[in-house]
Amino acid sequence: MCIRDRNIIIPVSKLLSEKRSRPYISIREKLDRIIEELRQEKRNVREVYEDVLSLLEKLVSVEEEKKMLELSDAEYSLYEQVKRRGFNEGLLGELVELLKNLRAKQIPGWYLKSPIVKEIRRELKDFLLKYHKNLKEINSLVEEYIEGRRGE
Repeated sequence: MCIRDRNIIIPVSKLLSEKRSRPYISIREKLDRIIEELRQEKRNVREVYEDVLSLLEKLVSVEEEKKMLELSDAEYSLYEQVKRRGFNEGLLGELVELLKNLRAKQIPGWYLKSPIVKEIRRELKDFLLKYHKNLKEINSLVEEYIEGRRGE
């Protein structure tokens, strides 16, 4: 990998290194694949520039939507996963409102208080079960949300 290749990859890599939630992880994984293919000389610089530009556009899109919805990284990650599963727009709007209501319950140290964590789990599960019947998948989404919020 030559110097000019690094000039386009390093800033994007630094932007993504701070992000830990799912939409950013998928973008980071794509960038890692591009870097590896570039190292193995499977791609030319033009292809790399185009792919990195595409990743930047995706990153900007994620940031703009997250800002418009006024969601944290963990909240947006849950929103994005529900959206990808094809839930209707009405549900997404309700989900955003629920997430904002749950945020109000998340006082400093909330994750150390079992009753608060249980209530948040219950509210999220109850809401998602109205629209999706796979309990294992819902539990996974809820736990990922809680872990993401703990890290914020």
